[in-house]
Amino acid sequence: MDKISTLPGRSQTNPQPLTPKPEFRTTMPRAQRKRTSSSARTEPLKAKDGNASNKVKSTTQKRATEKPTKGKPVTPQTSKQSKQAPTSDCQAGYYLLLVSLDSTSDPNISRILSIPPETTFDQVHEALQIAFGWTNSHMHSFRIETWELFNMIGGKPLLYLQTHPQDSAPEANVQAETEYTLADILENAEYKGKTRLMYEYDMGDGWNHQIIPLGRADENMGKAMGLNEFNQRIACIAGEGHPCAEDCGGTSGWENLKETFKKARGGDKELKDWYKHSCYNGDKKGLDPYAWDLLEVNDLLGELGPDP
Repeated sequence: MDKISTLPGRSQTNPQPLTPKPEFRTTMPRAQRKRTSSSARTEPLKAKDGNASNKVKSTTQKRATEKPTKGKPVTPQTSKQSKQAPTSDCQAGYYLLLVSLDSTSDPNISRILSIPPETTFDQVHEALQIAFGWTNSHMHSFRIETWELFNMIGGKPLLYLQTHPQDSAPEANVQAETEYTLADILENAEYKGKTRLMYEYDMGDGWNHQIIPLGRADENMGKAMGLNEFNQRIACIAGEGHPCAEDCGGTSGWENLKETFKKARGGDKELKDWYKHSCYNGDKKGLDPYAWDLLEVNDLLGELGPDP
């Protein structure tokens, strides 16, 4: 483990969702919901007092009575920060990826992401950190390895994609993750149908995420999920399981932590206090293994930006 989160008093305050937080959610009732996390969203002008309200009203009336300048037609003024809705569905044709955190059960922590084929792997890393509730506190690596049916262990690594490939062993085939897109790997005849794509985070705890292509989003995906309004590129459409705790000691440590919180009045009090107050992605309210917030995840994914 390359970092240990044992600083006393460290806590993370989880943002309050706009709707009651369910234990498990696989649908996304987002069409009528507006983001609150981005300052780029335009809001109705709110006057601070009566005088300000009168000034706004007076200014509006004045503009309505002004004569247009000769040769320059008057056009409605719009906010520069407002986003234009896409002419086509913002998710159409994107990859649908099932990402599953290996060796987790009851529940298996997984997410289904809709993501553009041209997304580079450094951007995929950012999306996975958000989707799984990690804090980007450790090293990571993508791995393309040989794979055969019924071989759950995996095979020989063919290619690694990392942030600093120059620091790797010369005999390993390590390339910069910024130089490869999802399409470069998933559509490559050398890899397609013969390999599997893995994402490893925290080499100490050894969290391996298997990335499985499910297909492509149809032409109505963005509309159905209410994403066209924001022209959102990367989205989470389903999933299961509370984010795993940082620095908990891998699979065995995560299982032990879950068992501890099953005992309302017993269990390891020191371990509970660590998760509530010192764990990087802990929760002062405790741990419910099934609870996670799909809407919150998508708000954060939306901050990755609309442009490729």
